[in-house]
Amino acid sequence: FIIHLAHNQLEGSIPPMPKDALVELDLSNNRLNGSMENLRQVRVRTLMLSNNMFSGEVTFDTSLVQNMRLENNQFTLFDASTPEPELQT
Repeated sequence: FIIHLAHNQLEGSIPPMPKDALVELDLSNNRLNGSMENLRQVRVRTLMLSNNMFSGEVTFDTSLVQNMRLENNQFTLFDASTPEPELQT
């Protein structure tokens, strides 16, 4: 999937996204806010989230992200190397 919703004056937080089928996500230049929690398990090659009002920590695995823009938000910490939690059985 490719989702391009830039420059649409969208407000609120990022809704849950497909985990593996997403190739490109562009939500830049909107009024989105909140955390990046719904992107924690998403595998995406292009991620454009600049010029929004996101805040908090960015702690998702960016190892597959080839192109990423996050500027002009209100992040307090960027830690792209945070591994996903292991599931206990």
